[in-house]
Amino acid sequence: MRSRKKSLSVIVGESERLTRLINDVLDLSKLEKGAAKLNCRRCSLKKVVEDVVNGMSTQAEEKGILLEVFGTETPFIWIDVDMVKQVLCNLISNAIKIYRSWRQGLNLFCCWRKCPIC
Repeated sequence: MRSRKKSLSVIVGESERLTRLINDVLDLSKLEKGAAKLNCRRCSLKKVVEDVVNGMSTQAEEKGILLEVFGTETPFIWIDVDMVKQVLCNLISNAIKIYRSWRQGLNLFCCWRKCPIC
């Protein structure tokens, strides 16, 4: 019975992963065609990173990984929060997948510098 539950859990997880992948491809197609509409709003980039890390901490902990966010508070910027969260989730998810067990954690640094050109 336990084997069956484990198999079903794997199937559900992979189905969700494939759904996300298909949605990512559709979103990319919309962006390439210029059909995607950005929903930009003013927010703190550090807060967005912290939200993503909090949402992914369980996935990381399952592999023995501690996710931490370091850095100073970032200024408020105009971004499409959902798209930025999606990008961060993809990056962190990939980092978790290729993580080497000899390391102690994944550190995310948020810092702010003025562009020297601006």
